[in-house]
Amino acid sequence: MTHGAADQVQKGGQKVAEKTEETTGNVANRIRETSEGLSDQIEEGSKQIGEMVEESGEEASEMLEEGGEETAEMIEEGGAEAGEMVEEGSEETAEMVEEDGDEVGGTFGEGDEETGEMFEDEEDDGGDTREKMGDGGKETVEMTDEETIVERIRQTLSK
Repeated sequence: MTHGAADQVQKGGQKVAEKTEETTGNVANRIRETSEGLSDQIEEGSKQIGEMVEESGEEASEMLEEGGEETAEMIEEGGAEAGEMVEEGSEETAEMVEEDGDEVGGTFGEGDEETGEMFEDEEDDGGDTREKMGDGGKETVEMTDEETIVERIRQTLSK
């Protein structure tokens, strides 16, 4: 019986080995099929992600382009406003200079008239006043009517 038992153990071992081999083959096939399915799913998912990224990139590009156009318009409008402000400021400055020039011209005109009147009033001074004005007041003398006139002229012109 030992020989018979050994045969049976051997036959049983072969059957177990065959079953194990068959099961291992089945498991390997299932793993392969699952892997192929997963591979297909991963590939499809990657394509979808790629398309989504591409669409998002296009949308982002459009948004950036629109933002750039809006920024350019804002800069253009701001530049135009700044130009107008500079132009208005220049016009106002020109008007102020013109007005001040008229006032200064009027002051000189009045000063010339007063100077002329003073000279007319003091024509009989024998030219002393004109001589003193000619030397720029370098000559030191006592204060006379002529010097008073010269001082008034200077004060008038300094206004």
